[in-house]
Amino acid sequence: MRYDNAFIAIDTETGGLLSKIKKAVIDIALTEVALVTVENESLEIIDKQSWLVKPYDENVEYTPRAAEVSGISKQMCEKEGLDIELVYKNVLKVLKKAKMGSKKPIIIMQNKAFDTPFLENLFAIFGDDFNNHIDRIEDTLFWARYKWIEKPNYGLGSIAEYCGLDLVQAHRALPDTEMTAKIWIHFMKSLRNEIGGSEQQSVEKFREGFKF
Repeated sequence: MRYDNAFIAIDTETGGLLSKIKKAVIDIALTEVALVTVENESLEIIDKQSWLVKPYDENVEYTPRAAEVSGISKQMCEKEGLDIELVYKNVLKVLKKAKMGSKKPIIIMQNKAFDTPFLENLFAIFGDDFNNHIDRIEDTLFWARYKWIEKPNYGLGSIAEYCGLDLVQAHRALPDTEMTAKIWIHFMKSLRNEIGGSEQQSVEKFREGFKF
């Protein structure tokens, strides 16, 4: 099935943090990838996919801290993961299924600065370019900073709370990706005047005062 009017939320889990000398996928292990597709008209989640990545290079890093945060150990990846080439092909298949009108799909991430290098290098090691398969990336972190400019924290859990959502099993890729998708849905409903209650009243009050 193809999706002709859809966004795709994406999240990765990894074996550690990047640095100036440690590259995504090459030096720091990619451990999990998840994609959640949102239909633009209905703003409903219509597809969910996630895969653990089998260890693919004995030299890539799997830190104890990363395993503690994500709940994903190297042993779990060995037991439950897919070969990294199959993960790449699965991600590509999802991207090719969706588009936004006549354009390639718009990607949604929470903190794209972290996840994008892992996706770009996942594609690069197979001679492909991730950016050739997408229209652009929207970052819920940036959107949240504009919407709630006075807030002290913009982590995924905090943004979910601002939206009135409950984040369950944080840091695994699929729950985090689904929450990112739901946050994006919240933003879209807000823009389309579909948010009710106190938030809608606040928007209406702002409009009343914003007159030339």
